[in-house]
Amino acid sequence: MISRNKVLLCILIALSCFFPSKLLCFSCACALKTFSIFVQNSSTIIPHFSKNEELLLSNLTNQVANRLLKQAFKKRVTSTEAWENNKELLSQIPTKTKEDLTLLQFLEKRWLSKSNGFSLFTMNFVYPCYEIYPQVHLKTSHSYARNPALKKSRIYSEIATSLESSLPYCQNHSLILTRPYDLSEYLPVNIRTIEKIEGEPVGCIRILQDDPTHSSLLDWIGSFGLSANPIELDRAHFSPLPDQNHPRYKVIHIKREAFLKELMTIPLTGHAKKDFMIEASLRMINGLFCTVDEEAFNEMRLSPTKSSLVQLSLSKIIQEYRLIKKEDSFYKTATHLEKIYSYYTNLLEIFPIQSQFSKAYKDSLKCIPSTLLTSTKCTLHSSGMTSLLGILHAAKKSLGRDPHIL
Repeated sequence: MISRNKVLLCILIALSCFFPSKLLCFSCACALKTFSIFVQNSSTIIPHFSKNEELLLSNLTNQVANRLLKQAFKKRVTSTEAWENNKELLSQIPTKTKEDLTLLQFLEKRWLSKSNGFSLFTMNFVYPCYEIYPQVHLKTSHSYARNPALKKSRIYSEIATSLESSLPYCQNHSLILTRPYDLSEYLPVNIRTIEKIEGEPVGCIRILQDDPTHSSLLDWIGSFGLSANPIELDRAHFSPLPDQNHPRYKVIHIKREAFLKELMTIPLTGHAKKDFMIEASLRMINGLFCTVDEEAFNEMRLSPTKSSLVQLSLSKIIQEYRLIKKEDSFYKTATHLEKIYSYYTNLLEIFPIQSQFSKAYKDSLKCIPSTLLTSTKCTLHSSGMTSLLGILHAAKKSLGRDPHIL
């Protein structure tokens, strides 16, 4: 008769060979289960814990262990599955020119880019235990610092390293990536700036690696929002572009009226919060297509790449809306809406529109006297947090001390 230990060993070997992620769930569940039983059946073993507190801890770890055991024998849904599927769909889009390839490469990088700042381990192992399956960007990281002086993102480091090796005058120098503008009037005279790298949407500052001003300069640029932002970094394509592919997507002449009519048939869920988000996204998409003129629409139809992208984005937007109706979970609804916004960004890249934000926001500033409105300017910034940080740094410099914030 086969012993229980041998059966358990066989299960562990099978899981480790074919399902390493399931083995992790199974191993963690076994460890937590063992700890729960040990605490429950022993006298007080944790310093400064009463027996009731230990029993509560035992109960909690037992619940987590049960959820992990369920995950070990469930079909695993990875948090980057939607991103990988979108990458596959984009690979089927026909391309003819270098500009088409650059567009596809940029849209691939930016898809689900707002779903960033998370730990992939948490997304793949912790959230599923509670029946939550978020979809995030492939390169998401739990460290999400916009200021490179605090922490440089992976893409920031990759582009800086690529430039340092490709530009001939960067030996023994470090590069600070900036917005694509001339910052020379704001910098010390001993620092040389490059206004804009030819063909690239980022600028950079060359500084000696052992220069003592390097860290303070990096902090200054990051604090005032002058560091290259994530969109500019994703537009930078220092890596070689892939070969052009052959058309595999059947191009269909898209009729905006038919799409808008179909949007009107999107059903609501009857859930107040969900319906609020759905209606807001519908108004946003409807507003875009009402703003785009016929000339831009006809220009899109003439490009196999752009027309295929629009066709893909519109069909996926409708599909995600239909799936929302079937979802009971608020988290799943939010995931579908994140995908809709990502497909919407594809449309914004193809149909760039003139923002009316400045005028609309300025008109809403009723607290400003009319005599000062003519001197007031409003604009969008890549990061509200960075703008606030810049204001605080300016206030500190003006006051000579840290400002008091209520």
